[in-house]
This record gives sequence, structure tokens and C-alpha cells, in this order.
Amino acid sequence: MAAQNNWEKQILEEISNIHKATVISGSVGSGEIFEQANIDAYQFTPNKDLDQIQRYYLIGPESSIIQQSSLLKAGHDMLGDRLGFTIDFEKWFEDFEYEFQKNLPSAKKPAASKLKPWGKEVANRPKKLNLLTKEQARERGYMVIRFWKDRTVESDSEILAGTYIELRQQLLDRMRAVEAINNTMPYIPPDRIARRTQPRVFLHFLEDMADVEPGYSPVAGEISFRLMDKTDDPESSLPKITKADLNNLATKIKSLFWNNGGYIWKKGK
Repeated sequence: MAAQNNWEKQILEEISNIHKATVISGSVGSGEIFEQANIDAYQFTPNKDLDQIQRYYLIGPESSIIQQSSLLKAGHDMLGDRLGFTIDFEKWFEDFEYEFQKNLPSAKKPAASKLKPWGKEVANRPKKLNLLTKEQARERGYMVIRFWKDRTVESDSEILAGTYIELRQQLLDRMRAVEAINNTMPYIPPDRIARRTQPRVFLHFLEDMADVEPGYSPVAGEISFRLMDKTDDPESSLPKITKADLNNLATKIKSLFWNNGGYIWKKGK
């Protein structure tokens, strides 16, 4: 029979060996730690899909293990419902592709012929490619994806990284911004434009995503003006606009409207 040892110390050493908690309190008796029938260690995970092969260890009498696991599972599920981390990212993205319209109740779902996710044809819906496995994402604490706003334009993609919650918000922000810009750039027939031989400059404004009310798209606005001292009309006597003129104008616009934190245009409500 081994000499008696301090039980708290033995428990700390046992947990330390499996790289888990380093502090535990309470007296559980005397003698060797696992010679007592009412002491055991259990592997536990509240969600196998999220945790993959990761396991957490619970130590104590059987009645304590039941209580610990029940409380941990309940806490996990409550937080998951409120914070959204238990939502399956792959299933969420399938709904996201179709702007969450494809799986609406039949009474509210658009007909297949009228389904235009994010204002585009179904063939032009977004897509993604996971650059990490689920296990790699769990180990690192974040997922990395390549994202296309339009799956038919292979050259136009970007890398996004974050937790699944952060990625969902990033994806929504990007598609809402595209949708807002598309909805505020109407085609204007030439015969309706006064002084149509004078170059026209458009300034587009988009509400900061941090200011957007939940459930709404960013508010967009547009201002335009014409350059009256330049022209692209070969029959006009005015100086012809050049690429250097455009570069100088772009630099000036950036200096006035973009630098120093941007420019806020307030209009109406």
C-alpha cells in the first residue's frame, strides 16, 4: 500500500498530465487517488461536431460526473443558442448563397424562375472554398476561406479569416455592400444628360457597416458633377481630357473625401 499523499496534490498532478485545468479544490479523503472506488476520470465533449477529437476531462465521484456533464452541456447549449456558435457553418453558407430565400416556407418562397439571390441570377451566386480542415480550424481557433461574390468570375476572390461567427458577419457585410451599390447606379440615357459632352464624375457614398440597423441594408447615396473646362468630344474646342487629368482628379478626391477617416454625408433621415 502506497504511502498516504495529499489528495489535492495528486489530483492536480493527474490533471496536469493531460494538460487541462491546473487548479482544483476540496478534500476527497486519503490514500492513492484511483484506489478509491468513488473516484474516476471521464472524457467529455458537449458537441462532437464542434470539438472534433478534442476531449475535456471530468474527475470525481460518479454522481459528481453526472452533475458536471449535465451543467456543462446545458451551459454550452444555452450559449450556443444565444451566440450562434452551434450553427453549422456549411449549412448556413448553403442558405447564404441563395440569400436565405431557397428554404423559406412555401407560402413565402419565390418561384424558382424568379429567384435572384443578391440581385443576380442563380448561376452568379457567391461561393467559397475552405482553406483549412475543420480540425485545423478548431486547433487554431479560426477558419480561413477563399470567397467569390460571383462564382462565375474566378479571378475576383478574396481571403477571409475568423471564427465562424465572424465569417458569417464578414460575408453578409460584403454581399450587402455589393447589393447596395448595384441598386444605386442606374443607367442614364445620353439624351437625358444635359451638357453630355462634358465629362461627368460620380461620388458614391455607403453607410458604415457599424451604423447599419440590424435587418437593414446600408444606406447608399450618389453625388455627381461635370468638368466644364475639359471634354472628350473631338468636335469641341475645349482642351481634351487626359489620363493625367483623371489621375490628378482621383488624387484630389481621395485627399478631400477619404483621407483623415473619410467624409460623412448626412442627408434626410
